Amino acid sequence: ALISYLLTRLSLKTAGDALHWMIGSLSASTWDRAAVLACALAVLIPLLGLLAPRLRILQLGDDTATSLGLDVPRTRTSLVLVAVALCALTVAVTGPLSFVAFLAGPIAQRLAGRPSFPLSAVVGAVIVLLADIAGQNLFGDTQLPAGVVTGALGAPFLMWMLTRSSTSGSGR
Repeated sequence: ALISYLLTRLSLKTAGDALHWMIGSLSASTWDRAAVLACALAVLIPLLGLLAPRLRILQLGDDTATSLGLDVPRTRTSLVLVAVALCALTVAVTGPLSFVAFLAGPIAQRLAGRPSFPLSAVVGAVIVLLADIAGQNLFGDTQLPAGVVTGALGAPFLMWMLTRSSTSGSGR
């Protein structure tokens, strides 16, 4: 409600720009923004690479991870900080792109046969790129933001996942 109220108080152009960002779009991307994002990724991706193997140890439970020498609270805090920074930078540049992370992880897991952070990142990038290309070219004179396309793909995928998990009895 607050966001809707604030949008009504803005000039028409500013409100349109804000709404376009809220949907999620690559149309406002520039090389300057890409350079800032690349610099941040140059720092954050190596940090994530150092932290990712510790996730397997964390899956064993806190007691086991601690007995294996892992500082569980520090590892969790570090993982959350890196993940939040990566998400915040991406959303700052593109806006919130619906369902990308939701689609990328399961697709990557099906391709690799196991969870894979690098493959999930590549699949997520490909989804965004294809969604942007589809939104710009598949609908004639109408150009759709990438967030509309990812939302249109993600919502049915979510429904399929929910119906599949409730009927399979696996509980996942």
